[in-house]
Amino acid sequence: MNREIAIVQRYIPHYRKPFFEKLRSRLSALGISLELIYGQPDKFQALKGDGVNLDWGKKVKSHHWYIGDKVLTWQSASNFLKGKDLIVVEQANSLLLNYLLQMRYLLGGTPLAFWGHGRNFQATKGDLLSERVKALLATRVYWWFAYNDLSKRHIEALGFNRSCITSVNNAIDVGEIKRLNDSLTDEDISVFKSKIGLVGRNTCLYIGGMYPEKRLPFLLEAAEMIRAEVPDFELILAGSGVDAPYVRQISSRYDWMHYVGPVYGKTKVLCFKVSRLLLMPGLVGLSVLDSFALATPLVTTANALHSPEIAYLEPNVNGVCVYGTGVRDYAEAVAELLETTCKYERLVKGCLKANEKYTIEKMVSRFADGVVAALSANEKK
Repeated sequence: MNREIAIVQRYIPHYRKPFFEKLRSRLSALGISLELIYGQPDKFQALKGDGVNLDWGKKVKSHHWYIGDKVLTWQSASNFLKGKDLIVVEQANSLLLNYLLQMRYLLGGTPLAFWGHGRNFQATKGDLLSERVKALLATRVYWWFAYNDLSKRHIEALGFNRSCITSVNNAIDVGEIKRLNDSLTDEDISVFKSKIGLVGRNTCLYIGGMYPEKRLPFLLEAAEMIRAEVPDFELILAGSGVDAPYVRQISSRYDWMHYVGPVYGKTKVLCFKVSRLLLMPGLVGLSVLDSFALATPLVTTANALHSPEIAYLEPNVNGVCVYGTGVRDYAEAVAELLETTCKYERLVKGCLKANEKYTIEKMVSRFADGVVAALSANEKK
């Protein structure tokens, strides 16, 4: 008997497309049909410019309501969810459809699974009520797809049955960027350096969204201190977001800071290729996997509001976590790495080893196994 599941997403960011393609294929081989339903990003998410479409997915209308910097979203997806054996949704208080689906499940309807972090790892005191609601609802679903073991432990601590939690080890497809990296020529690198004005050997990179949790003012202040210690230090700043105008303004003052905007594909890989370290003093998420794949050790801070993927970073093995809270602590740690060859090379080797552990193929396999387990458990009832 062919079984059908649905996954509902707020929207599809570009880095998730390969995962859904591979998951669809994997589930099909197991006799399970996947219906992927997604909407449009809200105005804040749209600033990232990372949304894509899938021709086999079902794109539905999203309605957004804005309350200050908060957003409530309703997705008109109900018609596509009828007759499904399992529905998987993002764990998010702001997704109003979740409440309807959760109520239906609790009244005997289609089994519902959450997919997410388990909690908001960037929550502040102002999010206390929101986090209480999230914790309350987190245990009132049939199954959990946790981002990784850090999320799984949190969900278990809330009292949810550990046998109904699948830890997927959240990952991205780094195969393409590795292929691009291997295909780069000396001329490609030389042309790129000339284009953005790179002349130093000790180039570092920031890449990702540009918003407050990323601590970009902290990074730019630290960059000036690093430059004072390492005269040929240069910094590439790649990305977009609400703080991009600020980054562009500050970087324009220095010929050793290079703002390049959002980058993808070959240009993204070139940014890594010419950089020795990935500098992210703020929130770290899936970018740690780029660090591993392209052997560019990441340097972050312990007091940032990280996503669960920070658990993949092993301090002084495949990256560095600075425990001092000051800008100078961070700057000194970066300068030391740039000037200490043996320590730097040890981190590069650690990155390459970690890259073999966290792959999209393994994530797809874990997720598919979780779907099979959830469907099998429900059939036994």
